[in-house]
Amino acid sequence: MSDNAVSLQTIDALSSTMLIPLWAKAVESRKENPLLYDAQALSMFQSIDYDFAKLKQAKSSQIGCCARALVLDEMAQDFIAKHPDAIVVHLGAGLDARYERLGQPDVSAWYDVDLPDVMALRRQLLPESNNHYLAMSLFDRDWIIKIQNEAKPVLLIAEGVLMYFTSEELRNWFAEIAKALPQAEMIFDVIPNAFVGREKRHAALRRIGEKPPAFNSSCVILHL
Repeated sequence: MSDNAVSLQTIDALSSTMLIPLWAKAVESRKENPLLYDAQALSMFQSIDYDFAKLKQAKSSQIGCCARALVLDEMAQDFIAKHPDAIVVHLGAGLDARYERLGQPDVSAWYDVDLPDVMALRRQLLPESNNHYLAMSLFDRDWIIKIQNEAKPVLLIAEGVLMYFTSEELRNWFAEIAKALPQAEMIFDVIPNAFVGREKRHAALRRIGEKPPAFNSSCVILHL
């Protein structure tokens, strides 16, 4: 940790879950042959005033976070290669540096969206470059309105975030997106039945003080 460490006092318990993938990528990036390398994660990890030692034993969570990020990175790269004029919206971005990991792609626009307290912290640790930060909930219509009338391909990315919302919230949200952004594609992860409500399977969440996901978000998708 640096002498000018950034405090997390304004971050609530749910938002603090963004520290898990940050820690996971930083740990992975220190390995000789990392599954995923993230220079920004390493830098942010070293700049935050937080006891990451509590996550040290959550090895499966660490590897899982990196594998998930790698898969979504590859999917995003494929979309951008096919649609270089795309608009990309990274929902619930937290402290994830996907825009930088992908080499700051020259797309029409890249938006990182998260709550105001998260974005305030993100701006301290990872200032905007050619991407744009939107300080709002992913359920806020303002980000949709911002791109709704753009005649360009749209990629929506939601990693490690949808499992924290109720089935009703997600059904309404997906319906709204489908209506407002029919040209959009979305990539995201879901929680399988085997993991729902099983705290022991979520070692990192338990150590950070947040409850594990309470429902199977894949069921929501199947019943839209």
